[in-house]
Amino acid sequence: MAVRIAEYLGQKTDSDISITPSPILIEGERHLSPPCPFNNNPCTKMKLERNANHPICSLRKSNGAYYIVCNNRLISTDVSKITPYQIEMLLRTAQALFNPAILPHQLGYKSEVRIRTSNSSRGTHTADFVLAVVDDNLRTIGPRRLIVEVQGGGETNATGSITRLVEQWLVHETPNNIMLSESSNAGTIETNAWRRLQEQLFAKATTAQKSGYGFAALIGEVIIDYIERMLPGLKSIATNPDDGGWNVAFIVFKEVKPQNPTQNYIELVVDRERCIYTTLKLLFTEMANRGQIDPSAFTGEFATLTGNKVTL
Repeated sequence: MAVRIAEYLGQKTDSDISITPSPILIEGERHLSPPCPFNNNPCTKMKLERNANHPICSLRKSNGAYYIVCNNRLISTDVSKITPYQIEMLLRTAQALFNPAILPHQLGYKSEVRIRTSNSSRGTHTADFVLAVVDDNLRTIGPRRLIVEVQGGGETNATGSITRLVEQWLVHETPNNIMLSESSNAGTIETNAWRRLQEQLFAKATTAQKSGYGFAALIGEVIIDYIERMLPGLKSIATNPDDGGWNVAFIVFKEVKPQNPTQNYIELVVDRERCIYTTLKLLFTEMANRGQIDPSAFTGEFATLTGNKVTL
């Protein structure tokens, strides 16, 4: 499925405000790359001394769906200089996980936290965030502390077509947003995001549960669409978060369409109707139930290693 660039260095391509090109700097100067608008540090893609890339934050699929391709776009875990954007997005996450009325001073956070996931000396993972309610008087709808993983989007294939498009735009005499947002031959790879999320569930979510707390994944609409295709019964195991008892949540962020055509950024908010709250036990059961009986795969003609044919 062809995609087009939705955001370049935090600026939306379908805005009336023209985007100024930012060429990749020469080696030795890439630490001076333009700041990421989401964490205020030099763009992680542009500052790489090897394999530096253009500052593409997100794409738009042919059906209009918004797809994040930068780790820093939804919520960056680099909080060395935490920005108002990061604070707002963490607060929106906390409102969906703890209490809609939670205030900034009632929320505690740690980022890039080492989590022990087995008895082995190498049995550790890194959690994007651990969020906690620090006000004992605030009522919560579920666990008061959670491991939170940010998996807004994923990768693409045929990325070279996106790179060529940007490079042609950079050297054009009169670069404009329409040229930058032309369709490319690249496509999205949602399956890798789902695979990573499964590993996080089996390692980090189980650690959170055994510790008496919970786990949440922050994902985009394209990813929840894919997960629901992989687990058709996912909605059937969802619980009402206000009833408590859940220890796993998929918090879905959606794009808000701007009223002002001159708005040059994309706003993301929690889609309360699509969020899933459940238990780790129910989720693992649903994942195990996905397979179907298929005798045909195990019968028919087989070849032996000696070159004979055997029908079973």
